[in-house]
Amino acid sequence: AFAMFKPFMIDNAYLYRSDNVRALMAIVKDREKPLLPWYPEKLDWYDYWLNVHFPGMRKWVLPTLEEELKIQEKRSYTYKDLLDLFDTSVKRFSTRVAMRIERDGRKEQYTFEDVNELALRAAGFFAKNGIGSGSRVILYSHNMPEWGMTYFGILKAGATAIPIDPASSVDEIINFAKTGEASAIVLSKKLRDEHPDLEQRLANAWTENNGRAADTPVRKTAAKKRAKSSAETVDVDVDADKSVRGPAGVDGPAVWTFEDVFEIPSEVEEAKRLALLPPKIHSQAVASLIFTSGTTGTPKAVMLSHKNFVNMISMLSSVLDMDITDGVLSVLPMHHTFEFSAGFLTPFSNGTQITYLNELTAEDLSRTIENGHVTGMVGVPALWEMLHRRIKTRLREKGDWLADLADNVIDFNAWIRDNTPFNLGPIVFFPIHQGMGGKMRYLISGGSALSEKVQKDLHGLGFTVLEGYGLTESAPVLTVARPGNKLLKGSVGKPLPGIEVKIDKPDENGVGEVLARGQNVMLGYYNNEEATNAVLQDRWLRTGDLGRLDDDGNLFIVGRSKEVIIDSNGKNIYPDEIEDLYGKSGFIKEMSVVGLPDDDGGEKIAALVVPDYEHDIALTRGETNHKVEEHFREISATIPFFKRVKALHLTPFELPRTATRKVKRPEVVEMLQALEERSRSKTKDIVESKGDDNAAWIRRVVATVSNRPLSDIAIEDKLADLGFDSLMFVELQAAVEDAGGRVIS
Repeated sequence: AFAMFKPFMIDNAYLYRSDNVRALMAIVKDREKPLLPWYPEKLDWYDYWLNVHFPGMRKWVLPTLEEELKIQEKRSYTYKDLLDLFDTSVKRFSTRVAMRIERDGRKEQYTFEDVNELALRAAGFFAKNGIGSGSRVILYSHNMPEWGMTYFGILKAGATAIPIDPASSVDEIINFAKTGEASAIVLSKKLRDEHPDLEQRLANAWTENNGRAADTPVRKTAAKKRAKSSAETVDVDVDADKSVRGPAGVDGPAVWTFEDVFEIPSEVEEAKRLALLPPKIHSQAVASLIFTSGTTGTPKAVMLSHKNFVNMISMLSSVLDMDITDGVLSVLPMHHTFEFSAGFLTPFSNGTQITYLNELTAEDLSRTIENGHVTGMVGVPALWEMLHRRIKTRLREKGDWLADLADNVIDFNAWIRDNTPFNLGPIVFFPIHQGMGGKMRYLISGGSALSEKVQKDLHGLGFTVLEGYGLTESAPVLTVARPGNKLLKGSVGKPLPGIEVKIDKPDENGVGEVLARGQNVMLGYYNNEEATNAVLQDRWLRTGDLGRLDDDGNLFIVGRSKEVIIDSNGKNIYPDEIEDLYGKSGFIKEMSVVGLPDDDGGEKIAALVVPDYEHDIALTRGETNHKVEEHFREISATIPFFKRVKALHLTPFELPRTATRKVKRPEVVEMLQALEERSRSKTKDIVESKGDDNAAWIRRVVATVSNRPLSDIAIEDKLADLGFDSLMFVELQAAVEDAGGRVIS
């Protein structure tokens, strides 16, 4: 009876049984059985299908099915665990190219079956060396195909992966290894060459902790294997390695390179290794341990389970319609959960090709986008800001009139897209789209807030920008601005299917802390119950972000609750809002707004700005600085006093950022405090240098404030001729008045 369905069941062994239904019907009382006729053995199935089932489908189901499917969210299959996702993808797309990379002048590509073979080889290596359930393995590498293969190899061995930033120092690695109780570290040859002392430093660290030598059998074995030919195999006594396999064994973690992990064993040896692999993985097992911070002290490690990730991939796949015709370029570090989920797992599960760069340079990036098979990219705002800046600069180089015309056309096309189904960008800005490969379907932004100006301009240029919001603790995406023509300014979109978002204790403007709940929310922080209880309450995740929801359920992020500036009058000022107010100038390359302690007991708004000296190459640096300061004065005149920037400092250096390009606000605070102190010291020195010779003293004051040599200052010079603006005049006024004088304006 079921033969007709067998072609659709080939990948799954279904077990058909009726005993449960029969047992249920057996308890129905005889007098009630006529109300529920159930005699399947007496049915004429031909008559039933032809005269009952199909007519009923045509009458009641099919007419409304198409319309219902249109309005429903796209649903994707949710895998049991990440290994189910991996094995299913390999089976579905076995001969298709999964990963590409060009290195050492050679183009490499790996099919899904190749990835499976290498992941199994890695899993066998780990199992042979005692890595299994309860083990944790640090994955330390730049983006490359071996990263993903090793990750799945770790999971197939039944262990947990600890992906870390490839920019991590040896001190950080040691701290992560101790806190995460790592059994081993796998790294690329490049990073091993950059840190030749890593293994010895690890040994010393564990010796200090345990008061014994750190020369274990597994450590010796790994060293021997690196010295031997890859054709040779080395037997490792599994029992001898137990001292390093458990939670950060007394002698520290073993250190292996990718070359060790992917060494080709004999067929007999490989069979022995694979026999050690666990038959199944529990969906609640921890797949990744992600450190969110911590160079010193005890860093927090987020526990994300197989279930967290497979639910996240199902949610993302319902929004991102990736398939076998697509290709994504991986540029964001893979240890970052945004890249891992949106740029690795989601493409892999949909048969989408992933391209890696051997070196992340502007030249390689441009060449790969232009010549490679790239239809989508996942990146942080800094990447899209760089792209936006390059486009604007190239337009400006062709003439101011063309740049101004392009700005008008960008605004016009943005309006067209917001109000009609049409997008003229790929036609009007054809050269720009060709420079992006001509096939770019979407740019996915996350990690931090994308500038409204950048988002609007890319939208007007014809690109589809999808901005996501979330955090590591949610694996990581909570909301996404859906694909479509209309751009909702300032919004990070609606929650993904299956995720609930609410605002806790909203104020009169509807602003409060963003809380989220769903199957993607972490298990907790590793070995840190106190921190876990602080953010997980009744299954709701406290994000620490401030936001509001509109009537349609779109989320707007206002800022971080910890970053809110509170002035002496108790006013709450959100740095992101101030950055949006002041940031709309071509002369500003980067900006960060923070709060600095004020004399009144509150905080004052301070801004550190990196001017864009290439915006108008006809201007000197001093003139560009003046443009920035003038822009700040103009904006300040249009907004309430409590929102105005009270301390402005310019720097030619890049703002301090994390590996995911988020501005490190605490470091910005330190920089601004140092600049404020230097500014006060400069004024004090000016005042104290006043002597009897008033003319000479005034020349010294003017020279100091204007940053000019004393020899350039004459008593008859006009301040305007020396480049004085109102801010410099205020500084001069303060110096003179502190010395007991008075400046007449």
